Amino acid sequence: MDIEKQLQKAEQTIASQAMRIRCLEDLLLSDPMTGLCNRKGFRLIIERECERARRGLSQGGVFILLDLDNFGVIIDKYGPACRDACLKLMGRNLDETVRGTDIAAYLGGDAFAVMLPDTNRADIATRAQQLVMMLNNLAFIWKGNEVALRVSAELKTYTAADNFATIFRNSHV
Repeated sequence: MDIEKQLQKAEQTIASQAMRIRCLEDLLLSDPMTGLCNRKGFRLIIERECERARRGLSQGGVFILLDLDNFGVIIDKYGPACRDACLKLMGRNLDETVRGTDIAAYLGGDAFAVMLPDTNRADIATRAQQLVMMLNNLAFIWKGNEVALRVSAELKTYTAADNFATIFRNSHV
């Protein structure tokens, strides 16, 4: 085999491996059920955003923490397949609703979060209310029964002085 063919084969191998690495990174940092960032990925993003604020590149921001209020009842009544349908519905709606600069995440169990960088609590209050109203109107039919999702929300701010531990110290997240 001549050197040109060996080089071409090596380049193909490298490209294939690079694509595989990107896929594995996506699996590591995103939740396959919801399509959103997972807890680990969200933690990395939080640490990065807090570092941006420490360097003066951001004013900090706000988190909207979302809990599915009736999730346990839904699981008990309809089972794990219905649970998965709820998570997919929440994930799709959050992904479609957030701005390109925002990050939506599934943190596990009944917990979701939306990170809104470079904003403050006063600016986001109305938007958070609209998001909760939209999510509280989500419903679907499961085996002939309407399953309605209900969420509650909490706003948390972050600044240059924060990190994941300080932000979520008194939260169940």
